[in-house]
Amino acid sequence: MDIREHYPLFNCEEVIQNKAGLNFDLFKDKDTGTPYILSTSFLITLKKTDGKIAYVARSLKADCELERKTALERLEIERRYWQSQNIDWAIVTQKEIPVVKAKNIEWIHSSLFPADERGFTLLLL
Repeated sequence: MDIREHYPLFNCEEVIQNKAGLNFDLFKDKDTGTPYILSTSFLITLKKTDGKIAYVARSLKADCELERKTALERLEIERRYWQSQNIDWAIVTQKEIPVVKAKNIEWIHSSLFPADERGFTLLLL
């Protein structure tokens, strides 16, 4: 029904109940102590066959990002945030997206823009 991109995770420290092992200081301004607003790539609203509304959260990451300690810490915060909200969360890397499907989506997405923004002139149309 709906896809929201870069969905903000407001009040992470308050929402997450199990803070064991998390270092929230990595995601705060070092001078002011103001927390950065973390986000999840997509929050998707689904309508189930029974008519009920469900949400799923997905974080898109390059698989090489999963090797960095800070990235893993951030993802663990995301995971616990969505867990506390009872919302299904998962990581999606380029390994889960077939190349042909990605190119087809890119092609379809480009048709959303006017012809002149896609490099076409009236003579070509």
